[in-house]
Amino acid sequence: MFTKEELGRGAKRAVLEYIAEASIKISRIYSTEEAIALEKAGTLNDVIVRSDSPEQWDGFSGVYESRPNIPTIGLMIEKLITKPDQRLPLNELLALATLEYSESIIPSRESIIREKILTTSDDVHWYCAGRCLPIPGNPTALIQDMHEASSRLFQHPNNKDLVVLGGLAGTRFFNREKSAFWDLDRDKPDEIDGDLGTMLEKAIEIYDRATSLLKFSEEYSYEMEFGRNKKDEVLVYQIRRFRKKEEAAYTLEQKSGECIVNFKLPIGITPAEGMQLTYHNSPFIKKLFNHDYEMPDLRQGITYVSSSGDRYSSYPHVICKDVSSLIYPSFHYSHSHGARESLMKIPLILCGILGENLEYPKNHHSLEIFKEGSTVIAYSDGIRGRIEIGHH
Repeated sequence: MFTKEELGRGAKRAVLEYIAEASIKISRIYSTEEAIALEKAGTLNDVIVRSDSPEQWDGFSGVYESRPNIPTIGLMIEKLITKPDQRLPLNELLALATLEYSESIIPSRESIIREKILTTSDDVHWYCAGRCLPIPGNPTALIQDMHEASSRLFQHPNNKDLVVLGGLAGTRFFNREKSAFWDLDRDKPDEIDGDLGTMLEKAIEIYDRATSLLKFSEEYSYEMEFGRNKKDEVLVYQIRRFRKKEEAAYTLEQKSGECIVNFKLPIGITPAEGMQLTYHNSPFIKKLFNHDYEMPDLRQGITYVSSSGDRYSSYPHVICKDVSSLIYPSFHYSHSHGARESLMKIPLILCGILGENLEYPKNHHSLEIFKEGSTVIAYSDGIRGRIEIGHH
C-alpha cells in the first residue's frame, strides 16, 4: 500500500516514480523549474500540464483541465493558440491551472452557470467533473511528456477475464480467457489493426506487471492511462484505483421478454433476487432545461442517462454523491473526468442495451416500457445485467 506521506506529494507522481523503479517505462516527469529551463533553452519536448493531489489515487479528478503546450483542437477552440505552429508558454499553462483551481475551491453561482451545470447556488451538491467542487488538500501541477495514441484501460472489477480499453481505438474489450480482443455485442473476436492491437496488448502486459507490484493491493482493480512514443514504446501516464474487486456468488441466467431489457456490460453486483428500484428518466436533462424541476431522490432509484441531448447525456459529467444506480444505453469509455469518476463511484451501472436475441445492440427506445417513477427490478452478477418491470 502507498502511505499517506508518499501520496502527499501527489498520487500520480508517487505511483509513477514507484513503478519506474521496477523498470516500467513512464511518461517523463519534470519539475516546474526544470521544464521552464528547458523551454528557455528551446529543448523542451511536447508536454502536458496536469493536476496532481493525494485524492487522485482514489479516483478524484478534474481539479483543472489537463492542457498541452502544443496546438490541439481544444486549445484552438479556447483561442489560447491561434496558429498551427504556435506553442503555449508553460507560465501561461500554469497560470490557467492556478486560476481554475482557485475558482473551484468555493462553488459560486457564476462558475456554475459558466460550466452550464445548474443555475442556482442552492443545487451545488450536483457537481460537474469535480469542477466547482471544494477541493481537498492542495493540488500541484504535474508536467509530463505528451505522446501520441493516448489511451486508457481498466480491469473489470467483477469479471476477471475482461479488460476495458478506451481512447485511440474507441471503446474495445479484451477477453483474458480467450487471449483476444472481443466484440461483446456479437460475442465473437474483434479485429483490431496490427500496430494498434500490438500497442494495446503491450499496455495490458504493463498493467499486469505494474499492479502485481507490492504496493498495489490485490483487493482492487485499477485504471491506467498510457501513450506511445516514436519508438513504439508504451509509456504510463497514470495508474489509480478503480473499484474494489467483487465476484458474484451466483450466475445470472439470461432471460428475454417484452418487459425485460438486457445489458452487455454491468459494473457492480446485486443480490441474486435483484434490487427493487424506482426508475428515473433523464433527470439531469430535465433539470438543465427546467430550472424549477424538482430533482427526485436518486438514492433508491436507477437513473437513465439519455443518449441524445446535452453533453452529460451519453456519459454523465454530472456526478452526484446520492446517485445509486445508472443506465447507459450505450457505453463509451470516455476521457471525461466525470464519466470515469462515475464508473468508479456509483455502486451499480448497467451499460449497453442488448436486443431481444441477446446479441446485437438495441437503441434506447427499449427503455420506453419503463415509466417515470415506476418500480423496476435490477439484476447484475457483474457479467450480465438486466432490468424488468417490478411489482409494488
